[in-house]
Amino acid sequence: MLALVTAYLGWQIGYGEHATSPVHLTVTLPPGKALLNNSTEPVAISPDGSAVVYAAYGEDRKKQLYLRKLNSFESAPIAGTEGAQGPFFSPNGEWLGFISEDFKLKKVLLRGGSAVVVADPAGGVGGVWTNDDTIYYAKSFTSGVYAVPAGGGQPRQVTQPGSTPDDRAHLWPSVLPGNSGLTFTVWTGRTFNEARIEGLSFPSGKRKVLIEGATGGRYLSNGYLAYVRNGTLFAVGFDPKQLEVRGTPVPVIEGVMTGAASGDADFAVSNNGILAYQPGTLTSYQRNLVWMDRSGKTTNITPEVKPYASPALSPDGKRIALTLQGSTYDVWVYDLERDALTKVTFGGDDYAPRWSPDGKMLSYYSSKSGHMQVYVKHGILQGEETMVTDGPESKVVYDWTPDGREIIFARKNKDTGWDLYAVAVEGDHKPRPLVVAPFDQADASISPDGKWLAYVSNESGQEELFVQAINDPNMRAQISSEGGTDPRWARSGNELLFLSKRRLMSVKFAPGGGLNPGKPVQLFEDKAPWLSYDVAPDGRLVVARDASDKAPATQINVVLHWFEELKQDQRK
Repeated sequence: MLALVTAYLGWQIGYGEHATSPVHLTVTLPPGKALLNNSTEPVAISPDGSAVVYAAYGEDRKKQLYLRKLNSFESAPIAGTEGAQGPFFSPNGEWLGFISEDFKLKKVLLRGGSAVVVADPAGGVGGVWTNDDTIYYAKSFTSGVYAVPAGGGQPRQVTQPGSTPDDRAHLWPSVLPGNSGLTFTVWTGRTFNEARIEGLSFPSGKRKVLIEGATGGRYLSNGYLAYVRNGTLFAVGFDPKQLEVRGTPVPVIEGVMTGAASGDADFAVSNNGILAYQPGTLTSYQRNLVWMDRSGKTTNITPEVKPYASPALSPDGKRIALTLQGSTYDVWVYDLERDALTKVTFGGDDYAPRWSPDGKMLSYYSSKSGHMQVYVKHGILQGEETMVTDGPESKVVYDWTPDGREIIFARKNKDTGWDLYAVAVEGDHKPRPLVVAPFDQADASISPDGKWLAYVSNESGQEELFVQAINDPNMRAQISSEGGTDPRWARSGNELLFLSKRRLMSVKFAPGGGLNPGKPVQLFEDKAPWLSYDVAPDGRLVVARDASDKAPATQINVVLHWFEELKQDQRK
């Protein structure tokens, strides 16, 4: 309560004619709500500094955007923003832009109304709304920065990664005065402490390196450039017309939440110099790698808490391939007998490994060529790599055919969305269509006998699980009715597991040649989020599961008259 009273009085005093002394205060989230640790920019502040918007979740782990006016004691959920992230205000403060749960760029009128799609797709790696009613954003992690009219229209590409080997991705755009250009973060393929801030001049079309070893650069209306390095907020004088840094950078705030995986620097500054930020430091996802039995009982595989993701158990059950989502994303293999974790790819952006049926190869997808492609790693530790897809479309790897000749993957097509294909490991790598249809088809798993393909489609308006004969699209059945994702076949082939609203479900199939699924039954419910799982030969699950001992973040720090404090820091 004291923090709220301080916020209110500080706010009122801050508008006084002579009250310019910096005031530090705390905005506490409502009971039961917490900020999205490691999320993409969960905090935004209105241009006039009168309101803060943040992304938070409750006990049900469902996230939403909330509006907190700084002259009020209450936060209010914003209708139409369920599952949203990355909020940013329009220049007049009346609209809010954000990235939806299904990765679309949307906007909503804050005084009420339905959310409107502005562009599709959109990656959760930054957005900014300029005075000429243009929104700058990234379609995906590696797409570069795009511009689209805030009223909707055809997006146009503004920046193109790939000018040099360390020009891997352009993230977190910020507009310069008079819409004369942008600043943005360049991911170099290494940690975000080794990223850089670049500026782009619209009149000349030229890029310029501004700061090495930084992320989240934003131009401030008082003539400074602010950015974050290793969880510390820095500021330095900046000439936006010449794209020149003036003076020596000075650390101004220690302890700003920064995502090690995406480089999101969780601070926002209003035009009149009010700073809002999430306290924290450079942070990776924290997960446990665990065994889970069919009742939900959990046993740690290793006591080490790391950013585990997408575990896949080898056919002999002795090794787990996975991605570590740290400052870089790389594929590692954990040897269960030796209790040893070994790095096997070095692309810095490598995802979702899958074992070949003989355990001698791994497939995964990566953007290291400039676009998301499917790769095959031969020999696991020291073998060569082969790229088996091409083209600029996004792709995701899911499975291998039982004969080891093809890899099942999804590709996002311009006209039909996500569709499923098989691509040969050797010879001609021309993709073979499996499920190509309107709506999105993804999240595939093939049965051990190679006859049935389980996949997720949103054709009904929500994600549901289907099973289809691999060679006969007319032999098809819907499996789930209350949502279904992440299908995994049991090694026996007569049972299919899937997730439905944090519940692990099981459906049995009658023996015989036909498609005869039983009724799905719940095995257990787990409130801790998972980042994928796999099924062992004995029926246990290996799961990358959120570490439960991580304290939730429940406050936002606010500094009134921060520009005055910035002046004092610069004089020191």
